[in-house]
Amino acid sequence: MKGFGTLMLWLLVLAAPVQAACDNPFFPAKAGSSKTFAIQGESKTYTMRVTNATASGFTLRYEYTDPVMVLESPYTCTPEGLTSPSLFSSGFGPDANITTQVKASSGIVIPAEGRWRVGSSWTYANEGTITAHDKTRGQLVYTFKNEITFQIVAQEQVKVPAGTFQTFKVVLTLKGEFGAKGTSQPINYRITQWYAKGVGLVRQEDQNAVHELIKYTP
Repeated sequence: MKGFGTLMLWLLVLAAPVQAACDNPFFPAKAGSSKTFAIQGESKTYTMRVTNATASGFTLRYEYTDPVMVLESPYTCTPEGLTSPSLFSSGFGPDANITTQVKASSGIVIPAEGRWRVGSSWTYANEGTITAHDKTRGQLVYTFKNEITFQIVAQEQVKVPAGTFQTFKVVLTLKGEFGAKGTSQPINYRITQWYAKGVGLVRQEDQNAVHELIKYTP
């Protein structure tokens, strides 16, 4: 279940049209806009959909069909860019519900348009707990603390099923801790993403899978 593994990683670590600070061309957040991705080598797809959009923020809803699962992540819009206190605040599926409580967070996950250039970098950090209510194992509480460093390393032309795009290549390095019942394990993870202006994320490579945009609705 490679897609779910990627989403769990991000738990450690994205009405009216959005205007002003939320109007980021590298992360379009118009209410109702959506992107559908395929996981390379598998038949599975998932959709990222913008809901609850206002002038100050929005919710990004991840919809999986195999297995059926939904995760929701709130975003806040600032002059510096987009930030998310938890990255995933809640989620549910046929066998479990997930909630996140954040003790502290700082930084941004998507910078303002003026910072999109090769060599630019930024950081995001948070810490807190994830509570999973599992039908078979009961309630499980996990703790996390991490920092993500983002760096734009190149401009590249990328071809995916949805088309060919001129993109910025962004490398994310996540370092932190994740654990339960008083124990924790170090985390060191690397993700590479490609963002196209006016579209947003079009491709992602991580340690589990390759994700490619197959269709999108602005």
